[in-house]
Order: sequence, then structure tokens, then C-alpha cells
Amino acid sequence: VIISSAAVTKEALQKNDLSSSNRNVVDAVRALNHHQNSVVWLPVSPQWRNLRKLCNSLVFSARSLEATRTLQRSKVKDLLSYAQKCSEAGIAVDIGQAAFTTILNLLSNTFFSVDLEGSTSQLSREFRKTVQ
Repeated sequence: VIISSAAVTKEALQKNDLSSSNRNVVDAVRALNHHQNSVVWLPVSPQWRNLRKLCNSLVFSARSLEATRTLQRSKVKDLLSYAQKCSEAGIAVDIGQAAFTTILNLLSNTFFSVDLEGSTSQLSREFRKTVQ
């Protein structure tokens, strides 16, 4: 789920907030006990409400979303550039791969200030292998 505006945030976290809680926990999430501290996996409880408030005020606030707008535009430009290069070379665009790369680099830049996809670093290769 990608939340990209204050209106969508309000819809997701206020009007449909119960649908984002108490989901079935998959083994991959249990491995490091992420299910015990995630607004997505926790049942409705005081801890869940506190995490939801943090998301509303810090992660999905208009200010936070606006702060990443330049980065979002940059990654969309990268995607369009990739599609243009494929077109010029007469190569089909692998939409799944292109979307994966765009989203991964947007998230990795948001959290780590680095593109994880497209990099030749060992970290990038390990991360990609783990995610796929």
C-alpha cells in the first residue's frame, strides 16, 4: 500500500484503520518478532493505538509526505528514463522489475539515503536476493 497524500492517509488510518490491524501473521514476519511491534500485525489495543498515532503524526503527516516529494519525483524520472532507454533500444520493459526497482530505491533512499537496486555493492546484491 502506498499512501501519498494527506487525504489518502486520513482515509486509510482513520476511516479504515481497523482493516489495517490484527492480520494473519506470516512466518517471515515472526522470524524477528516484527509482529509484536507493527501496527499492521497487532490486534487493536493501547499499543496499536499509540503506534497508529505515531504513524499519523510522524510518518504520514503532510509535512513528512512533502519532504519526500522531491525524492519521489526523482525516482519517477529514473523510471521514465529506463523506459525511454528500453524504447530506444527496442527492448520490452519488464514492468514488474521496473516497479520493484523504483519502489525499492524510493524506500531505501527514504530510510538509508542510498539506492539499493542498480548498485553493484555487495549490500545491494544481498538485499535484493533476500527480498526476492
